[in-house]
Amino acid sequence: MKKIKNKEKKENKKMCLAIGEVVIDEIILLYDEIILSQKIEKADHQISIGGPSCAGAVYWRNAGFDVTFITSLGNDSDSKFIIDYLDSKRINLIINRSLKTQKNHVIVELKNGRRTIIRDKIEKTQININNKLIESIKSADIIYLDRHYNYLIETILKHKKSNSILIFDPSTDASELNIKILSQIEHPIVPWEFVVNFYNNAKLSLYEMLIEFYKYLNKTYIVTLGEYGSLIVEESGCILFPSYKIEKCIDTCGAGDIFRASFGHSLLEGKNIYEAIDFANKVAALQCTRIGNVNAIPSLEDIKNTNLQKNYYNKEEILLKLKL
Repeated sequence: MKKIKNKEKKENKKMCLAIGEVVIDEIILLYDEIILSQKIEKADHQISIGGPSCAGAVYWRNAGFDVTFITSLGNDSDSKFIIDYLDSKRINLIINRSLKTQKNHVIVELKNGRRTIIRDKIEKTQININNKLIESIKSADIIYLDRHYNYLIETILKHKKSNSILIFDPSTDASELNIKILSQIEHPIVPWEFVVNFYNNAKLSLYEMLIEFYKYLNKTYIVTLGEYGSLIVEESGCILFPSYKIEKCIDTCGAGDIFRASFGHSLLEGKNIYEAIDFANKVAALQCTRIGNVNAIPSLEDIKNTNLQKNYYNKEEILLKLKL
C-alpha cells in the first residue's frame, strides 16, 4: 500500500518547463551612488547566475516541482559554473551549444538598490525545435518563456496542454512579436515601462495608457510597479496591490523574474489571480533583501515564516510619479 501511495504522489507531481537565457552576472557593489567623472570605492565583488527563465526554474525546483530548463551555453568556464549549480539543484538541463556563455557586468549602488547592467555582445544561438523540446512542452503543467526565445511561441502554443499555465517575460521590449504573445496568453504580465514604451511618448497619463492598453489587448493583464507593488488592469479599471515593507532594498535584481515565477506557482497551487498577485509581491520584496539573482531567491520556508506588513499608497499619486 505504501508503494502505491508513493507512486501516486510522484504521478501527481507538477512538471515545470523554463525556456530562456541564462547568464553569469559579475556584480560590483558600490558604497555610494555613481557620480560622473568621480572615483568610487568598491564595496565588494560577487558572481551570480541570472536570467528570467533560469530564476523561474530554480524557484520552481525549490518549491519541489520537477523542472526542465532549456537554454544555450558556450563551452567555457562560465558554462561549467552554471551547469554545476543547476545540476546541484537537480534541474533537468537541455543545452544548445553557442560560441560563448552570456555575461553581464552588474553595478549595484548599495545606498538605493539601483543597478546598471552592461552586457557582453555575443552571437545568439537559436534553440533547436526537436522531439526533446516538443515532449517537454507537452508534459509541462507550467511554462516560463522569456523574450530571448520568443520565436518559440507558436511551437509552445501548438504543443502545450490546454490547461497548462504560460508565463512570458517581455521585459520592457514592446516589440510586435511580444505584443502578439501577450494577446495570446491568459495572464499577461508587463512592467509599467513596457506600456510607456508601447505608446512612445504619447500625450497620455500613465493611467490612460494602462486603460488604452487593456482595450488594445482586450483582456485583463498585470503590471509590475517596482517598489510600489503591482496592479491588475481589467474592464472596471486598475486595482492596486501594494508592495510589502522590507527593512532595506539591497538589490532589485531578479525581482520581476521571481514575481512571475511565484505568481505562476500560486496559480499552479489553485490560488485565484488576486491571491497570486499578492503572494508574488511578497516574494519579490524578499528577493530585494539580498544581493544577486538566482542565489538571492527566497526559500519557501523563508516566504512562509517571514511576516511583512504592506505599504499603503495612493494609487493616483503612484501612477503620476511613475509617468514623470
